[in-house]
Amino acid sequence: MATFADHLREARRRSGLTQTDLAERAGLTGSYISLLESGKKPPPSDRVLSRLSRALGVPESDLAEVAHLDRTPEDVRQKILALSRRLERERRLTHRMLAGWLTFPSFFGPFLRAGDPLISRRLGGKQRQRLEKLLRRLVPIATGKEDSAEEVQRFLSSLPDEDREILAVALPEIALPRAAASSGSSSPAGPGAPPPVLSAPPPPGDREVYHLRVGDDDMAPRLEPGDILTVDPAAAARPGDLVLLRRAGGFRVRQLVASGRRLTLTASNPRVTPEEAAADDLAGVVLEVRRVLR
Repeated sequence: MATFADHLREARRRSGLTQTDLAERAGLTGSYISLLESGKKPPPSDRVLSRLSRALGVPESDLAEVAHLDRTPEDVRQKILALSRRLERERRLTHRMLAGWLTFPSFFGPFLRAGDPLISRRLGGKQRQRLEKLLRRLVPIATGKEDSAEEVQRFLSSLPDEDREILAVALPEIALPRAAASSGSSSPAGPGAPPPVLSAPPPPGDREVYHLRVGDDDMAPRLEPGDILTVDPAAAARPGDLVLLRRAGGFRVRQLVASGRRLTLTASNPRVTPEEAAADDLAGVVLEVRRVLR
């Protein structure tokens, strides 16, 4: 992340001002501006930040956020930066999850509709109204053209985080229960076979990730039936990772204990015994778990 010195220097250059110009507009000296931009002086007080922001023609919050972070003790600063990176990763995963669902029209098309009772249980009144407006814009994009994937990506990128969160909450709840019921995936695949974890068809093979719904309690309490998983089939599995394992009747989620020619895996539920599997049985690494609370 850029320091206050970097941020101030870049903001001044974008405004087309010299250090002397900025100093005159802000009622400061050119040497002081130079010291700030070189990092030899710490970020100034909020009063001076306000003068600099007006002189640069930028919102005061643009400078204040970076300045306050620079003043923060290093251990706290690192925690804030780590949280920021985690939030950004979650935002990207949400975006990728939505794009994956919405550009799979043969599966999702029939379920893209407003007024669903599942939506009513999950979202408040204002959120439901917002969702209905989003779906009215989204349905023609996601189901209408061969190049809908690119249009869906552009549509999602234009949305504020709040709208993406509404879609992330509502869309899986619309489609997954119906997909499980219509495909029969919650029933055993054969005599003695457990129900597969997969309760929605995976997207085409060129997708980077796909999304599954947990169908058993083998990994309880870490995973619960109904949890939605984001899985990367190309990620390298490391000990401690949750992984998707191919098994008769579908897939299973296990924790990888050790890898090599044979994989050693375990479940969280004590009634499930540890097991071994061939490396070829590994179907992907779980990147994210989403849990419906209500």
